[in-house]
Amino acid sequence: MSKYSYYSIGLISASLIALEIVWTRILAAEFFHTFAFLIVSLAILGLSFGSLSLRLFKRANTVGFTGWFGGLAVFFALASPVLVLSLGLHFNELFTARLNLVKLAGAILLLWAPFYCAGVVIARWFKMAGPDFPKLYACDLAGASLGAIAAVGLMNLLSVPHAALLLVIPLIAGVLLLPGRIKYLSVIGLAALVGLLVCPWNLYLPKRAERAPIKYRHWDSMGLIKVYADNPQAFGINIDHAANTPVIRFDGNWSNAIPFAINLKNLIRRSPGCRFLSVGAGGGGDVLQALMHGAADVCAVEVMPEINRLLRTGELREFSGDIYHDPRVKVFTEDARLFARNHRNRFDLIFSLSSNTFAALGSGAFALAENFLFTKEAFMDYYRALSDRGILVMEHQFYIPRVCSSAIEALEALGVSPAEEHIAVYDLPAMRRKMIVVAKEKLDRAFLDTVFVPLTAKNFDQIHLLYPCAEALKTNTINQIAQTGWRRAQNQSLIDLSPTTDDRPFTAQLGLMKNVRGQDLSKLTGFEYNGFPIAKLILLTVLVLTILLSLPIHLLPYRGTGAKLNGHAWFYFFAIGAGFISIEVILIQRYTLSLGASAYSFAAVLLGLLIAGGAGSRKAMTFQPRTLFGMIILLLGLEIVGFRPCALAGSFMPFPVRFLMTMVFTMPIGFFMGMPFALGAAKVGDLIDWGFAVNGAASVIGSCLALLIAFNYGYTAALIFAGFLYWAAFLAYPKSGVNFAPVGAKDAPSPAPKPLTN
Repeated sequence: MSKYSYYSIGLISASLIALEIVWTRILAAEFFHTFAFLIVSLAILGLSFGSLSLRLFKRANTVGFTGWFGGLAVFFALASPVLVLSLGLHFNELFTARLNLVKLAGAILLLWAPFYCAGVVIARWFKMAGPDFPKLYACDLAGASLGAIAAVGLMNLLSVPHAALLLVIPLIAGVLLLPGRIKYLSVIGLAALVGLLVCPWNLYLPKRAERAPIKYRHWDSMGLIKVYADNPQAFGINIDHAANTPVIRFDGNWSNAIPFAINLKNLIRRSPGCRFLSVGAGGGGDVLQALMHGAADVCAVEVMPEINRLLRTGELREFSGDIYHDPRVKVFTEDARLFARNHRNRFDLIFSLSSNTFAALGSGAFALAENFLFTKEAFMDYYRALSDRGILVMEHQFYIPRVCSSAIEALEALGVSPAEEHIAVYDLPAMRRKMIVVAKEKLDRAFLDTVFVPLTAKNFDQIHLLYPCAEALKTNTINQIAQTGWRRAQNQSLIDLSPTTDDRPFTAQLGLMKNVRGQDLSKLTGFEYNGFPIAKLILLTVLVLTILLSLPIHLLPYRGTGAKLNGHAWFYFFAIGAGFISIEVILIQRYTLSLGASAYSFAAVLLGLLIAGGAGSRKAMTFQPRTLFGMIILLLGLEIVGFRPCALAGSFMPFPVRFLMTMVFTMPIGFFMGMPFALGAAKVGDLIDWGFAVNGAASVIGSCLALLIAFNYGYTAALIFAGFLYWAAFLAYPKSGVNFAPVGAKDAPSPAPKPLTN
């Protein structure tokens, strides 16, 4: 093959995966976090169907058609996200407004189109590769890995809209290397790109009624941040149209009386020289309160760097009274869970005010990822970080029942007995929130009745105890969890009460399938916190539609003439596709524990897997199938056993070191995962377009199944499932020296297509 083919496929692959990442960031912010997974599925299916088109429509194999498909890929890469945002789709009303279903169908076609067109081009290169396929596939994987890191880098360096446009350039360059008249369309696309770069904010921010004037806007890989000028005394920081954190105006006068939502005065002053940790410091309200009440040492930990910049050196520094430059304050851009883990017996008070919200679920592709703030192991870390008289206070609008289950199991695992005497839970009806208190010392009722404000009948509607509670409140869910355990309380609950762990950290997945059985979906509120399992339903919908609609289409070539994949070959490509994506998805989720954000784990894991996979593809023919499949299963076992100690052992290291460690941990298995597809291509020759299509459809099915398994049984079970798939692929692979035997017209292979030339 000519050098242009390698450059072309590398550039196209880089652009496709980069756009996939950036589009998830855009549409998760503008619509709903679960939309991100739909985008990923559409991207993979688009590539799959594009490849299958070469098998179903012989004319698509011509040089001219390949070029035109490349040009259309450029067009839709520029136009599709803008058109989708202009549809006015309301994702939460899919079951109540039929027009939204029509809009969703339109959005699906638009988002699917560029990947379908590019799939035709990539499959065409694959068919022409012959003995050079391992090298070409290595370029495909290498390009994808560079695209992943470029996407995150450009989103952080410039902005998400600018990144979405600039990342089309590699696609244009890759298409320009194709033959035919398409070069004219590509030049037109490049000219359109230059014009679009002038006003990307208007294109990627559909008109919406804002609650207040916007003072500042920033959009990077972590989230879309808007600063609202709500009133002269308090601005609001909004993240992805979901999370909110206030910034209180402060003039430097410490004698001012500021009405904080939760008064921590008694807790702060109970420990002379109080050492205070703010989990998710956000707009700095917790820090201001700690300083006003005399804390001597305040650690403000916030995972979003732009929010810290706004308060330290940016637009909110003066408005907030420059509190982040107070000598008592230390600011950290870090995951609070990891920070607490690395500071044993340090803090007298750890405070979390709605640290985790829907915004955390929208970061990164293969969304449905969560952080690890509320797991059983997280509460063990918080407990160890407390001083001998330390107290943890954690408030949240939705998660406290499940958090209570996790906290109790954490204390029991640490040998704290009875665990219930170290825990209390308050209801804050006026705020529509709840608050859990976890203490090193046993909590007595006299302390709990006065620690925030005196609990009286008069202020019952503002604050009262759910555990320990008055006799009249004994039937509340929290009290049942503490008294009889979450399992017995679960029978009467509409939301999931099971404790979460680092192996199954899906705290926000509160929905239960029992809530939709035999009920009218249009009457259910489409949110997890009401018990509606929207994440599972999205996964099941994608899974069922792919099985019912996509898989039969991938069997259609059996009805045509010419050579066909035999059953073993078809299953082989299916198994390695489902296995590869299952491992990739789960590793992205797991390594969020060590990197603090799924946007970064996505980049690190893909970079490690795909670079190593490319190297593996080049060496595929030098390994026996038994060896390479055995190594994949062996390395999966090592990942299962060694991940947690390795990931947390390096948690004290600087972020760049942890990023590199993640790459290093994932590269060995990535090296061997890059081999099976190249081996299969050598066995099927010209039928690789069909194999690539089956591989893509299997990737969607595999990712859905892996996440559903992880939701219910944990990451370890999902990785075992992936190992089973690779074992099945090995069983389907033909014995040494034997090809996958084609079936069909006289068992003869299809005639080789005419090569692409420049």
